[in-house]
Amino acid sequence: MEEALTVIAAMSCETVFDQDGYADNNDVDRMRARFATNVSDHLTVLNAVQAFKQEKQKHAAHLKEWCSHNFLNFKNLVMVLRVRKQLRDIAVECGMQITSCGVQREKLRDVSIIDYEWVQPVLEEYRKDVKKYA
Repeated sequence: MEEALTVIAAMSCETVFDQDGYADNNDVDRMRARFATNVSDHLTVLNAVQAFKQEKQKHAAHLKEWCSHNFLNFKNLVMVLRVRKQLRDIAVECGMQITSCGVQREKLRDVSIIDYEWVQPVLEEYRKDVKKYA
């Protein structure tokens, strides 16, 4: 469930990858390969978000620089974590047990079959709150 929440949040936001304005796409591809998996694009995004979270815990002061170096979009990653927190809070409120699949990520392969219809009302409410406090 932990990983699925991350993937759902990431799919509900703008892309976490950033390559606009970079002349050498080989650099972009090389850095993106650090997160890539041949299993699914969802797991590639999950790897990027998890790497961001780990880096945030270790070196929060240099997070924007780390994102730039890894061709990741800082603003969008922050939004993914905010949406993920809100989804997690709702799941806990509903009595769902939040567990991690750990290294058994094959359980997430079929995450693309998730019906995002149930996510939309939550995201709309969240975006209203963000605008209210911005």
